[in-house]
This record gives sequence, structure tokens and C-alpha cells, in this order.
Amino acid sequence: MDTGPRGPRDDFFCWKFRVWYNLRDCTFRHYYATHPECADCDQGASNLRLLKRVPEKPRWMEIPTLFRAADEEDDE
Repeated sequence: MDTGPRGPRDDFFCWKFRVWYNLRDCTFRHYYATHPECADCDQGASNLRLLKRVPEKPRWMEIPTLFRAADEEDDE
């Protein structure tokens, strides 16, 4: 990725990908390891400590779990 324009919600600069980014998005990607580079990022860990709370798990992350539970019920 290359540095691009700073958007209205972008509040910090990601050194790993060299882009302006939203702090909450960074902490979400770090905490839930949605990308391998973000999971091991010290900047993401620092941002998580800065916000002092774990980002909420979105509903879309529960969908695979729901399908897996339904498949297990069908197997019984």
C-alpha cells in the first residue's frame, strides 16, 4: 500500500502499511487478527491500550459459528 489521502475519520498513520487509518479499525484488526500483519503489530497493540477497551465483535463474525452449530446438530 502507498500513502493516500487522509479521510475524514482517519486519526492515525499506520507505519506498517503506510496509510492514514481509523484507530478503531486498527484495534479491531489487531484484536481479532483479521490480517496476519495486523495480528502481530505493535502499533495495533499500542492503539488497543490507548483505547482501553476491546472492540465489539460484529455480527458477521458470528455467522460461521452459527452455520457450524447447525451442521453439528444435523450430524446428531
